Amino acid sequence: MGRSFFAMVILLFTITVKSQTLQEVGSSMQSATSKAVIYVAKEIITLDPKNTTAEAVAVLNDKILSVGKLSDVKLALGATPYEVDNRFAKKVLVPGFIAQHDHPILAALTLASEVLSIEDWVLPSGTVPASMVH
Repeated sequence: MGRSFFAMVILLFTITVKSQTLQEVGSSMQSATSKAVIYVAKEIITLDPKNTTAEAVAVLNDKILSVGKLSDVKLALGATPYEVDNRFAKKVLVPGFIAQHDHPILAALTLASEVLSIEDWVLPSGTVPASMVH
């Protein structure tokens, strides 16, 4: 078999394979083998004025898919495989914001960052309003 045969095989392979980046291929492989995790909690603070609390949140590949009552979250997942994780069943979950009672060095670092908080922060440079869902 000569070079032209291998060149033809490579050309056909290139034409028939969908063009994707390595990140896209890895991502599709991960989502094809992953299942969602539904975290159940005593209470989940959502910061959504229309739905301020929930009891379950479904997560797949670091993305929140659904938040609400456990039965509604299961229904929203449809055919997506999932497992229920009850490790927070007796706890209250809040969005991953920086705590306002940090130690001085952490507070100094925080002030150099964008502030996301569940309540207004009054700072010497002005007030940073609470983060809300609109």
